[in-house]
Amino acid sequence: MKIRWSIWLLLFLTAHGLADTGEGPDLELICPCSYSAASSSSVDITFGVINRAKSVTGQLIVRAYAHPESSYLESEDPFYLGDLIVSESLAGESQLDNRTFRTSLRLPPAGDYYVTLLLLDNFFVSDETRTGVQVSFGKVASQVYTDLYFTYDPSMSIDGDTLTLNMPGIGNSGDTDEVTEISLVISDDADYFASNSFLIGEYSAVTQVTAGSVTEADTVQFEFSQPPMGFENYHLVVTDGEFLTMLHTLRAPGIEFETLDFIGKGLDLIVDFDGDGVADDNERFMGTDPLIASSTPGVSYIDVLAVISSEVTAFYDGDASARLDHLFAVANSSLEDSQVDIVLRLVGTEELEMDTTQDIYEWLDAAQSGEGVFNDLQERRAEAGADLVTMFRLYDDLAICGLASLGGFATQGLMSSTDHISANFIEFNECQDLTMIHEIGHNMGLGHSFKQNETGTFTWSRGHGEVGSFSTLMAYGSDFDVFPELPLFSNPRVSLCNGSRCGIEVGQTASADAASSLNAVRFQVASYRLSLDGDWDRDGVPDAFDEFVIDATETVDSDGDGLGNNADYDDDNDGMPDNYEVAQGLDPLFDDSGSDDNNDGRTNLEEYLAVPRAVQFLQTNSSSDNISRVHIINTSSIEQNFVGTLFNGSGAQLGSGEQLLGATVAPRGRLVLGAEDLESLFGSGNWAGPAMLEVSGEESFAVMAKLESPSGLVSNTNCVRHGRALNIEGFDSDVKTFIRIINSGNNILERITGTLYDVEGKVIGAAEQVLIESLAPKAQVWINRNDFASLVGAEWQREAILEIDSLDHLADLRLLNLNFVNDETFFNFSCFEGSASGRVYLQTTSNSENISLTHLINTSEAPQRYTGTLYASDGVQLGQSNEPLHSGALAPKARLILSSEMIEDIFRVDPWPGPAMLEVKGSDAFELMTKLKSPSGLISNTNCARRHQVHNIEGSDSADTTFVRLINVGVEPLDEIRGSLFDSGGSVIGKSSEVLLKGLSAKEQVWLNRNHFADIFGGWNGEAMLQIDDSEDLRLINLNFINDETFFNFSCYEASR
Repeated sequence: MKIRWSIWLLLFLTAHGLADTGEGPDLELICPCSYSAASSSSVDITFGVINRAKSVTGQLIVRAYAHPESSYLESEDPFYLGDLIVSESLAGESQLDNRTFRTSLRLPPAGDYYVTLLLLDNFFVSDETRTGVQVSFGKVASQVYTDLYFTYDPSMSIDGDTLTLNMPGIGNSGDTDEVTEISLVISDDADYFASNSFLIGEYSAVTQVTAGSVTEADTVQFEFSQPPMGFENYHLVVTDGEFLTMLHTLRAPGIEFETLDFIGKGLDLIVDFDGDGVADDNERFMGTDPLIASSTPGVSYIDVLAVISSEVTAFYDGDASARLDHLFAVANSSLEDSQVDIVLRLVGTEELEMDTTQDIYEWLDAAQSGEGVFNDLQERRAEAGADLVTMFRLYDDLAICGLASLGGFATQGLMSSTDHISANFIEFNECQDLTMIHEIGHNMGLGHSFKQNETGTFTWSRGHGEVGSFSTLMAYGSDFDVFPELPLFSNPRVSLCNGSRCGIEVGQTASADAASSLNAVRFQVASYRLSLDGDWDRDGVPDAFDEFVIDATETVDSDGDGLGNNADYDDDNDGMPDNYEVAQGLDPLFDDSGSDDNNDGRTNLEEYLAVPRAVQFLQTNSSSDNISRVHIINTSSIEQNFVGTLFNGSGAQLGSGEQLLGATVAPRGRLVLGAEDLESLFGSGNWAGPAMLEVSGEESFAVMAKLESPSGLVSNTNCVRHGRALNIEGFDSDVKTFIRIINSGNNILERITGTLYDVEGKVIGAAEQVLIESLAPKAQVWINRNDFASLVGAEWQREAILEIDSLDHLADLRLLNLNFVNDETFFNFSCFEGSASGRVYLQTTSNSENISLTHLINTSEAPQRYTGTLYASDGVQLGQSNEPLHSGALAPKARLILSSEMIEDIFRVDPWPGPAMLEVKGSDAFELMTKLKSPSGLISNTNCARRHQVHNIEGSDSADTTFVRLINVGVEPLDEIRGSLFDSGGSVIGKSSEVLLKGLSAKEQVWLNRNHFADIFGGWNGEAMLQIDDSEDLRLINLNFINDETFFNFSCYEASR
């Protein structure tokens, strides 16, 4: 009986072995794995190790390489980053649980690199993983030459004749103790090796660092006198008594050192956020959006070079092309029927005079080694642009039909080696039609079956069968007592295997899902070699004329900003979006910003900038449980038409730009649009994730959003901030915070970094962490509490503040700070009062059922002391003025949280009747936020006031009652206060300019509710707008009383600019 096919484990200097149970290789990394910066001289590596074998391992080492190419094996010169000694041995059938190790870093030249981690067992490679994306190494202050490292970067300060050195701990990641002689020197050149230097002092507290240990951090002071002229570069020098082991430049005027802040997460070819069947890392590799299901790569074309022996040509009467075409047709049919998005293309056929006396092992070895007639095989492959090579000979009667190298064994889909070849015997009568696709399956990471104790690149990358019923084409039919094998790859989602499912779900015993494995690795394999057919991405544009050769969605970048014209909303980079230019009859591909096409004395750009605009940050689509309604309110005195452009979460435009949003809106009227209205207007269907509607009009207007939950809670969500979010709930809260990071501009925002601070102003985890590497124009990304903890490497208690770093290049960045409440809806915490007003509009006292907590946040860079003055609802001062609100000073980024009881104690007053106002003073910038907690636990944000207008006065048809708080913030009384109420159509309700209040004393505050307004103006239905006749010192707070227990603030919205 012939053996149908076999597999050759060509693993290139590896020590891989298969476990006895078929559950995976003997020795393997446990991931998720990561490689992240810790200091200028050290990194943190996170992983675990499992030994499934019964025998003990040798010494285990994790070795790191940096390489610009995606594969370290294909890199001409991968850069050695260092070794981490994990363990001297690991017992059989045991594991080291996933944990983080810190180790030294030998820095590569500045640039962007993938990082590959190799698991070595006695210096043989047993497993590997690689970062999913490139990480950035820059010019840093440390240089490392051994296994020593600083736990964080040293620093120094000089005060008069004293120099203080902040000495970090020194770690030793090697297996030998290291002697250390540490000195602080000053030199006349930033390059220590090219300088003259003299000693400032020696640090003698650490003279040796034992293997695997870390010394304690320390602070030491040196006497210091003014150095000679030109000596201004300070270095911390570590030697072993003879040779330099570490060097850190503390100061070098004119030289800017970078701080390493990357987090290189291991390549993950399984996680699929948008559920489109393509892993997020594969989507990033292919340039599609991992957050949008409709943005997904298409079929992968894998190009194959066929190499045939001369005897094959003779056997098929001088032309084997028909037989080869048939084999490729069978292969592609098997892939399609198995739901694998791969098409194999025969891109060339080479005929060679092969040595037919060699057995199949010798034959494949010769081809892999480039021996004899195969000495130029790889050159021929490159000339054909072939990703894989498959060879054919006539059957040699040795009972084996095919042999292949196994790609990416036990690497979770990482295909480091790309020079894969398969060998086949071609005749149908001897080896049937499935040999070729079986062997190519091995090249792409598939093993045989669980029954044969085999795995592949993933444990479940293998065939499947049922005894006496079927076997899929990677399994041996003989092991299941069937013949022939079915032309299908294992796939538990396909039930074409004699009525049974063709695989076993991942996670179950003997799992087998070759189809998912092939779909996971197909993008890598298809990119092994550049296709030479002239159109790599198959977008119809020849590569020679395609500025985006590997992106089928783009071909041209008119303004050279790195964004293709399809994704670029301003193709000529003239400051005017393409939609606007087309609507105005301007050329979107020519910079005409300085022209005056209508001869009105204003440039085209000046006219564009003069158009009033506002943005609605949409939360839901028509299929969501929560219902969003957009209110576009014409706050001007003329009728207006509003146009809009809709963008999905990835920044892609939905439908036409500058789309008319509805009928003409009367002065003070409003246009109300639900998600279904927007989907109809833009023909978009349900968009995925958040969306953004850009609205423009002719005069002033406002945009407000009302979000209704399934239980009927209606909140106000359309308010954003620029560089800061104040309310990131800690892990002691049941409420989950989401921050929506939004690029509202027309250009890519690169490298968005941020820092989290706890209530004491201390940095949480690592500072200035990369939140988003790149955010496309109009794109929006959610980051939740767990994401932040992962990014900074720490959890926290109570509320935290997020500050975005380096805002100079992020003018278009916006932040939306939301809490997910009751597992059903969002409350907005982006609205608060700043130090410009310094006011807290208090809602409750210690006697109230609702609890108010006022947060005073020091957003400056210096400590501050705060004082306050408290006013009752009638404007009368309570207690003393400028009372200290706390003892000591409040640190930068720290917050003071004041309850009603605390405020009463500070001012030594009893609970006051009605509302109150606290005016706060400090010496620098601060923010004021109030969180109102209801008896049922609803927490809303209330400290936001407006001038002149409020837009949400609920009519009698609403179950929620509106209250408007009118506040005189000035020091003089206000005489008769008049206002007008307008219904949704813009019509005056009752009479205009009615008297609302006969007057307000200085600091006085009065509530008017819906019933009061009905008494003054008459009744109405729907939402109404209240407009106050001009009064500079009058403030308005627009609140809805919800569930008969608490208030939601509707004073926050986006106004046109």
